Amino acid sequence: MKTNFINHLSAEIRKLKSTPIIYLIVFCCAFVLSIVMIAHSLDRNSVVLGADPWRRCFSAGIGIYSFFVTVPFVVLLVTAVTFVEQRANAWKLLYTMPVTRGSIYFSKLTIIILTVFATSFLLVFALVGAGYVLDQFLPELEFAYYQAPVYTNLKNITHGVIALLGVIGIQYFLSLWFKNFLIPISIGIIGFILAFILTTINTKITLYVPYSYSMVVKDYGMFKLEHTKGIWNGWLTNVELYSILCFVFFVGLGYFYERWRNVE
Repeated sequence: MKTNFINHLSAEIRKLKSTPIIYLIVFCCAFVLSIVMIAHSLDRNSVVLGADPWRRCFSAGIGIYSFFVTVPFVVLLVTAVTFVEQRANAWKLLYTMPVTRGSIYFSKLTIIILTVFATSFLLVFALVGAGYVLDQFLPELEFAYYQAPVYTNLKNITHGVIALLGVIGIQYFLSLWFKNFLIPISIGIIGFILAFILTTINTKITLYVPYSYSMVVKDYGMFKLEHTKGIWNGWLTNVELYSILCFVFFVGLGYFYERWRNVE
């Protein structure tokens, strides 16, 4: 079982080369970095002397990433990972191989989660690079006079990824249930738009929409979140716990479906 899982994990990594996932990761990071750098360049006259510029840089970068990028990124990522088999109608071939369905199912899920973590961590280090680039062209921002809080923001973005687990579980189940990739993408985008609207109007209903959890897990100062922001319960917030429960439910449901379905 362990060997099958590792082998399938390696196979899934190789399959990524035939998908646009690498381009998707680069686009997401470049999108966030470009907005942060343009905003700093246009707003250079409002710099407060003696204030840590890294706090503003990371808050803006991770805030933009959490509100506008993460959910669409996950929707497209999950669809891309599962569409390799859906497009080629290769599920029957996979299930005739001497491997368990669990190995196939969980190897794909593991690749999705690792990709989301890797992209999020990459963004943190990319923001550090963006800060030093800005310091070369706009030394008045004083990035060089302060230490970049990398560890703190790696922890912050980890909470954001945990808050995305619910969306990953839902989209993974939908992508396996529907052969047409447009249906899970459409549901995911509708969920994202609904979550964004609910978050901006600051309603408690937001806490019941998993697509909003990455937006409210931490207050980035972009919208008023006094009614929806995460409440800490030890190391995790309430929305992270909801996300984990949603993830477990839909992953379990998806595994049950994959375990017993007949592939024609």
